[in-house]
Amino acid sequence: MDPALRLVSRPGGAAVRPPSRGIQRAARARGSGRVRFLRSPGGASAALCLQRHGTVPGETQPVHDPGRGANARRRSQERPGGSRGSFGHGLLEDVPPAGGNPGRSPRPGPVYRLVLLDPDQVREALAAGAVVKILITRTDRLGDLVLALPVVDLLHRIRPDWALHLLIAPGLEAVTAAQQGIAGVHTWRDDWPQDKLQSLVAALAAERFDAVLMLQYRRELALMLRRAGIGPLWGPRSRISSWFLLRHGRRQGRSRSGRHEMDLNLELGCALAGLSGQETPRAMADVRHPRLQLDPAQAAWGRNWRDEEAAGAERVAFIHPGSGGSALDWGPERFAAVANQLSSRKGTRVFMTGAAADAHLVRAAAEHLDRKVGVLLERFTLGQFMSVLAAGDLLVAPSTGPLHLAAALGAATIGLFPPAPVMSSLRWGQRGPLAVQVSPEVVCPQKRVCVREKCPLFNCLEQISPAAVAERAASLLDELDREPRT
Repeated sequence: MDPALRLVSRPGGAAVRPPSRGIQRAARARGSGRVRFLRSPGGASAALCLQRHGTVPGETQPVHDPGRGANARRRSQERPGGSRGSFGHGLLEDVPPAGGNPGRSPRPGPVYRLVLLDPDQVREALAAGAVVKILITRTDRLGDLVLALPVVDLLHRIRPDWALHLLIAPGLEAVTAAQQGIAGVHTWRDDWPQDKLQSLVAALAAERFDAVLMLQYRRELALMLRRAGIGPLWGPRSRISSWFLLRHGRRQGRSRSGRHEMDLNLELGCALAGLSGQETPRAMADVRHPRLQLDPAQAAWGRNWRDEEAAGAERVAFIHPGSGGSALDWGPERFAAVANQLSSRKGTRVFMTGAAADAHLVRAAAEHLDRKVGVLLERFTLGQFMSVLAAGDLLVAPSTGPLHLAAALGAATIGLFPPAPVMSSLRWGQRGPLAVQVSPEVVCPQKRVCVREKCPLFNCLEQISPAAVAERAASLLDELDREPRT
């Protein structure tokens, strides 16, 4: 087999019969060696390879329509002696060469045919690196990226012949380095200078992606990808322009759906993989929460930090008071009260953490902290912070990226969420092995967004008592004592 053979499990391609237009585009784009996986109702797979069958004298460009062979085959089923086949079950008999309609003289150029690959040939092609390339984009904040990574887990499991690349915001590469199944990472910002954007477009075009999955629709990014010929584009139809710029989309109504962000992302991934309505819930149920795995050196760095900064402590807890403006803030004095109460627990070392955007909150909380509570303000890079979180046991925070990061790293977490639909735990609650969400017991008068100071219940988060949060945190630490983290 040609080592340059390129397998293609076409995005969205779990249909009973392969779309002739899709095969036509594949042949025109890359010629011979394109393969399409076919999935049966029982889960078995077969692979069809578009291979070069011969050459008609004349031009050498692959101008023949390989989809006509599939159409001619379907039409011939009604004629005596016509070929028969069942694409849904991976069976194929006597597929004619794709060289044009019967009775017409073929145009000059290569002639292609469909070939059914046996399992050994498929394994050989996979070993040679013959895979389909998918670009997944999520270019906003840290927490959004963490909740998007389960899509990589999902697609890596059900489509092992796909190479998954990510397009993310600059500065978050350390997160993707801890995610298994990523073949490449690219970064993008809409305010980059034109020359930098052109370099990115050239790099993406050189990758020759088979499809782009936009987990968050951004018009300027979709325009850039379309103009560069990168696609086809899949994603949520959340704006009017998305109906024109996305070739395949799903109307999810995210802000009004009452569904979790991770589930909405997984739903798009299942659509890209071509799963049926019955298969989608089962596939999503297998991905319960994000899972990040640090490399041994990074994990050792975190353990060394714990040995130095929390020597002799049985448990290490972090209090992160800032949300970066993504949600309502709990008062810094309340976070300080939780930290002080946890630090009085025998064998527990407590630290307050924060980045530059939350420095004012950390400094305000520090005025109320006991001396036993350490302050870690702007101390780490993102990669180092991940090592520290992985070495700890518990994080208490509002709706913020570090909360999702700690949960994905396996730490116990307590998240404080307002009840407004677009900020609530139903939409943004952290997911992990020990994840607890706390919200005020009020009926939010808003249908969608929080109006903050204009709301008669503002700031409703203050109805959550520090004592209740500290008690819940202590119970999680007790649970870890009974069932240690693996």
